[in-house]
Amino acid sequence: MTKTWLKATLTVQTTTELDEQLAAFGKIVEVLTGDQFTAANLANAYRYDPHPIA
Repeated sequence: MTKTWLKATLTVQTTTELDEQLAAFGKIVEVLTGDQFTAANLANAYRYDPHPIA
């Protein structure tokens, strides 16, 4: 039996300019993997809380 990697999910909370954070994140990915970072797909998800914590 062969184990095949299918998918990984990473959640990132941004607090500054998104372009700057993605560029910095790409450099980190290159260091960790030894591969070249060429692109990222960004999907936004939102949750609306009826009683948010102040």
